[in-house]
Amino acid sequence: ETPEISELPMMRVIKAATILPMIFTYPLVLTPPEAALERVLGVDERPCPRLCRVGLRSLFVVFTTGVAILVRTREHFGPLVDLVSSCTSTFTAFLMPCVFGLRLRGIGGERGVGRLELCVNIFVIVAASTGAIFGTIQAVEALSALGGGAATR
Repeated sequence: ETPEISELPMMRVIKAATILPMIFTYPLVLTPPEAALERVLGVDERPCPRLCRVGLRSLFVVFTTGVAILVRTREHFGPLVDLVSSCTSTFTAFLMPCVFGLRLRGIGGERGVGRLELCVNIFVIVAASTGAIFGTIQAVEALSALGGGAATR
C-alpha cells in the first residue's frame, strides 16, 4: 500500500492482470465438480433437466459468492485463495496439460515427444507438484493461524 503509486493507471492494469485470470479460470475449476454432482443427482433423468442444471449451477455460484463474502477481509481471503489455487489451478494450468500431452503423444517413437520435451514436461510436473504441496501447507497454516474461522469478522 504505497500512496504514491496506488493511484497510477499502471496499478489498475496490474490489478486487472491479477484478477482476470481468476475470473476466467472460475468456470474451468467449477465445471468438473459441478458435472460430477449433476451425475450423482441424476439431473439428466429429472423431468426438467435444463432447469435442474441451471438451478444447481446457480447454487454453486451462490455458494462460492457466499464464501467470498465470508472471507472478504484481506487476512482471510488471501490464504483461502492460496489454498484453492494450490489445490485446483496448479493442476488445471500446469500438471494436466503436461500429463495429457505426454499421454496423448507418447514417449519416443516417430510421433512421440523427444528427450528435451520430455525433460521440460517432467520439470514442469515436478515444479508444479512441489509448489502445490508447499502452497497447500502454507495456506492451511495461514488459515489455522487465523484461529477460529473466516466468519468471525
